Amino acid sequence: YGKHMLNLNLIRALRQSIPVIVTLHEVHYAGSSFKEKVLAAIERAIVKRASLSVVHTNKQKEFLQQQLPHAAIETIFMGIKPMKMHQKKYKNLLFFGLLSPNKGVHILLKAMAKLPGYSLIVAGKIGDRIDDAYVNELKQIKSSMKLEHVSLEIGWVSEERKKELFEHADLLIMPYLWAPYQSAVLHDAFSYGLPVVVTDAGCVHEVVEEFKAGIVVKSHSSEALVDGIKKATKHYKE
Repeated sequence: YGKHMLNLNLIRALRQSIPVIVTLHEVHYAGSSFKEKVLAAIERAIVKRASLSVVHTNKQKEFLQQQLPHAAIETIFMGIKPMKMHQKKYKNLLFFGLLSPNKGVHILLKAMAKLPGYSLIVAGKIGDRIDDAYVNELKQIKSSMKLEHVSLEIGWVSEERKKELFEHADLLIMPYLWAPYQSAVLHDAFSYGLPVVVTDAGCVHEVVEEFKAGIVVKSHSSEALVDGIKKATKHYKE
């Protein structure tokens, strides 16, 4: 499969005479853009032809079953590697992962201006085909708003440093603006016993809600992030 073919070649692959199982890491709900509509149509065609389709949340399964009642669809949650359960140290926040405007880090930085009692580390490399201007924007926000309690670690992160970051953090923050996929970073947080604050964009929040593993807030809002982070801190033991 691939972006250039819009996964159309998957439909041909599903014509094989043997059973074919497809795992969907993305499920596109109703979208207004032409691209979203095309992706949703191809997605339905794939699910219709597959012997079995696997998704990562129950709401994804319910959505596809409404679209295709006779299709075989099952939920298999992404796994975790349980680590030592985290004990809250202070008010250390972490954003981890590829950087792009769709991840909403610029909104998180603006929220930090209203969270002087917290610290934040943003760690990760810039995503493929993302202009360097986005990193410059983040640095400009940090400088202009005098966010001394924010650290930007832009670049590839080693496994050793990743472990240090998750052990240091008290909350993982996911201020995403677009997320039709499920997240490995979210499940890293689960592995380390970290509560999370996520937005209601896409599908990532569905696992958080089902397992009561954090706070879900409205996307595109720095105020909502501030409130969610404070709420997560207040109810941390839960």
